[in-house]
Amino acid sequence: MFLPDRWAVAFTELCGESLEEGVEAFRVFISCTARLKGRLEGTNKARRFEVLLRGALKEAGFDSGALSAKADLSRNSRLENRGKELALRFAVFLMKKNYFKYRQVLLAEIEKAADRMRGVVRVVLESAAPADSAMEEKIKAELARRTCAREIILERRVMPELIAGYRVYIGAELLDTSFQGLMHKMALGLGVPSSGEIAADPIDSMWEIV
Repeated sequence: MFLPDRWAVAFTELCGESLEEGVEAFRVFISCTARLKGRLEGTNKARRFEVLLRGALKEAGFDSGALSAKADLSRNSRLENRGKELALRFAVFLMKKNYFKYRQVLLAEIEKAADRMRGVVRVVLESAAPADSAMEEKIKAELARRTCAREIILERRVMPELIAGYRVYIGAELLDTSFQGLMHKMALGLGVPSSGEIAADPIDSMWEIV
């Protein structure tokens, strides 16, 4: 059974200090193989597949590196900024195992694992109107305190139907300070049938799982 989260952790840990290069190279491989759906399986295609990936690296501005297909990936090699080579070998190995067809799911898991290694937390900020910089910094500071993250990255969405205030999603957790959320809570208090629960207060309130 293919477990993308475990493969992602293995890849990111192997990349180590070359993590950024490795992740970017894997993105390049996914982009260059998008037109080849259904034609990547089979161990007999490994060499041609490697040539395709090396060509994609060159087109993307990477130096393809000096390692040959049979070179030994020793500990010293892994420490010499060889993220692209590790990503290439990883992709070829996945193809041999007929797992490269899961590349999009795997990339998402790799990016999550990479974020954890960097101490990055990504959140979605939905607001009735574009949030000003002061509000964004306040939200980032509080989230950093709660999660012990080194960096908070916000994905911003403007949703006028919230009327006022904002909602913050961090994974499966929701913090809702919007007017729409307040009305929802009032409806629950009055016994109006509703599905789901919404956090009570602004940033000082407890998180709730949705």
